[in-house]
Amino acid sequence: MKISRLFASPLAGTAAVMAGLAVLAVPLHRLTSAPPVVATPAVEITDGCVSTTHAVLRLKLLAPARKVTVGLPGGVPLLDLTNIQTGVSEHDVDLVLDHGVCELELSVDFGDAAMETAVFLTTMPDDLEEKTLFITGTGRARDILHFEWPHHHD
Repeated sequence: MKISRLFASPLAGTAAVMAGLAVLAVPLHRLTSAPPVVATPAVEITDGCVSTTHAVLRLKLLAPARKVTVGLPGGVPLLDLTNIQTGVSEHDVDLVLDHGVCELELSVDFGDAAMETAVFLTTMPDDLEEKTLFITGTGRARDILHFEWPHHHD
């Protein structure tokens, strides 16, 4: 029997496939059974921790506004926008987190609008879930929005 004829048989083909799988079995087992890799957040929130993290603020207006400002209580401005149309806009900012809490002062001037309307502010900090709060009003509306993320103790 010739050697080339031996490898042409279905039995030899099956044996070759099984040998290839046997060679790959150990690396595949190590790859598929490795413990999961857990990414550590860029901002670790612990007791006594005040930190700054990058975030995207999504602003949704249901009516046009003359002016919108978002800032930290105490007067540190994060956004100062004028003549904003109805719709959604996103803005990069740095948020200050104190024990997983961030307070933002949202002030909106709707001008002469007589109907009550709403402004939604969504915070999307890096490595934390997004949170949405809103204010309603006519003319001028202002409020301090309290965003909070749970923090874990080791």
